[in-house]
Amino acid sequence: MGTRKNAQKKKKKETGQRKTKKNAVGTPDTTPPPRPKPIPRVKLTVPQPERDELQTSAASSSKEDEAAAVLMAMGSKKHRDRSGFETAMDHVFRSAVPGMEDMDFTADVREPSKGDRSEGSYSDSTSEQSSDSEDSDTVLDIPVSSPAQQAHGRKSSKFTIPFEVPFNGAVRDLEGITSRTPFDEFLDELAQAMSTRKSLLSGIAYIPSYKPKSPKPIPKLLDSKQAWSRLITDVENYINTSKAKRRGNGDVKPFFIQIVDTSGGDPKAAGSGGKKATFIHSDKDPEPAIKETPEHQLYRQLEQKYQCAEHHKACIVQSDGNHYHLTAADLAKWVHMANMHTATLSTVPEELNISDAGPRQHKAKKALARTAGTPSDEPAWLSGLQQVMGMAVGGMMMPGLMRNNLPPVLAPQTPRAARTQPTPGSSGMAGHQPSSGTKRTAAVHAPDIQRWLSGLDLDAVRGRHNTYYVQYTQSFENSGILDLTDIEDLSADEIVRISSAPIGIAKRIVKYAKEDLAKLLNEANKRARN
Repeated sequence: MGTRKNAQKKKKKETGQRKTKKNAVGTPDTTPPPRPKPIPRVKLTVPQPERDELQTSAASSSKEDEAAAVLMAMGSKKHRDRSGFETAMDHVFRSAVPGMEDMDFTADVREPSKGDRSEGSYSDSTSEQSSDSEDSDTVLDIPVSSPAQQAHGRKSSKFTIPFEVPFNGAVRDLEGITSRTPFDEFLDELAQAMSTRKSLLSGIAYIPSYKPKSPKPIPKLLDSKQAWSRLITDVENYINTSKAKRRGNGDVKPFFIQIVDTSGGDPKAAGSGGKKATFIHSDKDPEPAIKETPEHQLYRQLEQKYQCAEHHKACIVQSDGNHYHLTAADLAKWVHMANMHTATLSTVPEELNISDAGPRQHKAKKALARTAGTPSDEPAWLSGLQQVMGMAVGGMMMPGLMRNNLPPVLAPQTPRAARTQPTPGSSGMAGHQPSSGTKRTAAVHAPDIQRWLSGLDLDAVRGRHNTYYVQYTQSFENSGILDLTDIEDLSADEIVRISSAPIGIAKRIVKYAKEDLAKLLNEANKRARN
């Protein structure tokens, strides 16, 4: 017991000596020793399902955090600087694998802002980025082009664009076209409104109605998608400019876009001083897409295009060199097909069967030779000479008997006599000699029905109403009406029944037939007197 007390006293004595020694040297340092640096805590990135499970076992989670903190504290200062962005497994991987000490696993990790550095904020943002990267349908709001390109690709507002398109010499409205309508769809609607084919719209142009009328605006071609885009932009600028007036309350004046055709040739002035310019078409000009000509003008174009200098008729030269004469039925069918956009004027339709028309071709040549009176007809004349001489006496007394008994080859050569009313001094009975007061009759060479009806269409006065008289050729020929003299004694009602023509047209046909026959008779009488 005493020994313990002695040891305590000895210890106190030594402590007092040390204090005395320090006081002798100077004032002792009373600064508390430095605290050890706290071990950094690692914020683990844990997915949401695993996080919920970890919350149920706080004890095990805290142990894992402490173990991770110890591992992170073992790293160098460089590693500790970025330990806040690394997981424990990243650090273990860096320490265990050679050459990975300087590998940065946090290059793509965004450092959270001060307001986001609350507990759990970093893990939430990390999980959000992970879910966004896994979603393949997410659209990133990142500019990939210049502002000019973005402005160019920006869609304009939708607005309606009214159009006026030509149709059969007039105009009609084209509705349903907007600024969002594609160019191909616009061409389909335009071709349908104009009753033409889409392939014939290569020469269309447009004139906006809001353009100044003086000087006269020049049409702009509408032949590509770029031209269509420029038209939409022009209309949009006009609408925006109109609305911008009066402090943004301006009204948009009604307008329309006029479609014109430029494929029919160059405009040439029809005269001087105050006369409007007209379009002059030639056979070399391309076929216009806008059909401003009625059917009778198409018929005339066909006759002029295929006019044969040798036969003075519309002919088709076949591969063997033979000429096929186009009949009225052929031309009428061709015109109808062209009007229905199933044929063109430059190509002979297969429906005419011209290549298989050998019998018709031979018959047409024989008829042409008989009409022209070529020397090849002499054997036919000689073969019927005896019959003619045998009937000469009877034919002088009864002209009708001679005509009825001639050979068939001679019948078309006999000129048709004009039907004249007997004068009061004549008896009017067949077979009697006319008296001295009888009007002299002369042979009248009347034109065939097709040529005469075509002449009505070509006449400036008679064809001014675009009646298209030649369409009735086939009906007349089917009824045996072959030339002008066959119409002389027909009434308008009979012509209506034969050709199904309107009564007004039938009356004009009768009127024109009588006028032309009178002229032919006067000319024949003049030739007979001379």
